[in-house]
Amino acid sequence: MNTEPKNTPPRLERISDYPAFHAARAPGAEALSGVGGDYTYRTFSDAVDFLASAMLSRGIGKGDVVATLAPPRGEFFIIFLATARIGAVWLGLNPKSTRRELGHILADAKPALVFSIGATRERDSRSELEALGIEPNQIVIMDDPDSFAALRCEGEGGDPEHLRLAVDAVKPEDPALIVYTSGTTGSPKGALLSQGGMARSFHTQACVADVQDVRILNNLPINHIGSVGDVSCHALVCGGLVHFMDVFDPAGSLEAIETRRLTIWGQVPVQLQQSLESETAGQHDLSSLQLIFWSGGVAPAPLVKRLLGLGPRLLNAYGMTEATSNVTYTLFDSSASDLSETVGVAAPDCEVRIIDGEGRVLPAGKDGEVCIRTDRLMIGYLNKDDATREAIDQDGWLRTGDAGMVGEDGLLRLTGRKKEMFKSGGYNVYPREIEQVLEAVAGVRVAVVVAAPHPVFGESGVAYIIPAPGANLSEDTLRDWCKENLANYKIPKTFRVRDTLPALAIGKIDKVALKKDAEMAFSGT
Repeated sequence: MNTEPKNTPPRLERISDYPAFHAARAPGAEALSGVGGDYTYRTFSDAVDFLASAMLSRGIGKGDVVATLAPPRGEFFIIFLATARIGAVWLGLNPKSTRRELGHILADAKPALVFSIGATRERDSRSELEALGIEPNQIVIMDDPDSFAALRCEGEGGDPEHLRLAVDAVKPEDPALIVYTSGTTGSPKGALLSQGGMARSFHTQACVADVQDVRILNNLPINHIGSVGDVSCHALVCGGLVHFMDVFDPAGSLEAIETRRLTIWGQVPVQLQQSLESETAGQHDLSSLQLIFWSGGVAPAPLVKRLLGLGPRLLNAYGMTEATSNVTYTLFDSSASDLSETVGVAAPDCEVRIIDGEGRVLPAGKDGEVCIRTDRLMIGYLNKDDATREAIDQDGWLRTGDAGMVGEDGLLRLTGRKKEMFKSGGYNVYPREIEQVLEAVAGVRVAVVVAAPHPVFGESGVAYIIPAPGANLSEDTLRDWCKENLANYKIPKTFRVRDTLPALAIGKIDKVALKKDAEMAFSGT
């Protein structure tokens, strides 16, 4: 692990301190560009403070939740930092989420203010939010000048002393961010991440990456730690540029690297693969890139070899929301096999150990559950103290639910998942949530979802359905229902209606047998 970077970024105690810090030292440096507008660090810092003052004038204070429903665009990052600046807690919402998914999160987090994009061809965000219980005076439409710009004007006329007192009252251990991450029960939990934890995590990542003149692409959904942290906060800590694209465009990503002279390209593996297979692949100048990194899934060996051929350093990482993102990184100059088969070694501020079912620490070469300890673990799950105690033990070790082993070479290899969660296109997918949605369909008696390999997304869901007597269920009916109630990456690629499913001796459905069935069908055997 590179512990002595050539380019050491400043280490501040609170993530919300960085805009003002860089504005004081390099006011004309580029901070944001792309969708949402262009900002220098001076105009960026001013926008954060104006919005923070405006929220104070609206009665938003320490501990209140402020949500944003939007694709990745510059306004979201300004809103996040303005929220954290006054000790409120920011929540990102994905426009691809269904009304059912949004309803659960809003009911749990109870935001005092919601920023949102306006109506699109697919949906009217304002009316949907109001239907979910958000009052009209709690909604600010980001792309409506009479709404968002008016709020900023309120802030420009705000009391500087009021803002200063609010900022001074914020402590490093205070929560800054909620990220909802589902569980095996299918009920998403809100992980509370602290100001100091975010500052430490992305300072560590910046040191490991060790890139001069950070200029990074953000086309990732804002409800994930990858968008807020791995990309945006990484650049923020370094005083670098974040270039926003509000949709993932494989060819457009390559064009952005060339035209904006981006130095870091961070994506999930499937996005990298799709860009390299796009119609303009090989036609763009990517020489500005110093680093390509990925997390959230395994990069197949052929993809790694193609990436190595582009020239920049490659970095693979492993992390989870509850640890404020990445906890292991591959070493610089790692081989193609190490980049595709391992997730490297513990980050400088993290400890990793493998335990057995009895909680005993296992030696190198033995497979067990991966556990993490670091001073940047989440504060806990919002409104779920029992779940927090189950996840983090009294000694501060987070049980990840992932299975793995540390080899004699010291590299961590993930061998599976203790829990049933799988990754599709870099997104975490939890079978029980999908099963609950399918079991709400009239005529469905039992629904079971397992993962199978997928050539593009890494893994995808296969749904097995037992119908009620006399029910006539079609694959189209099941898929249409899922489209109404689940984000697209959660929808199973295949639906199989069966009269019976294999069962264990104790009567439970044999998911191991179903998984083998799904994998055999995929391989054609």
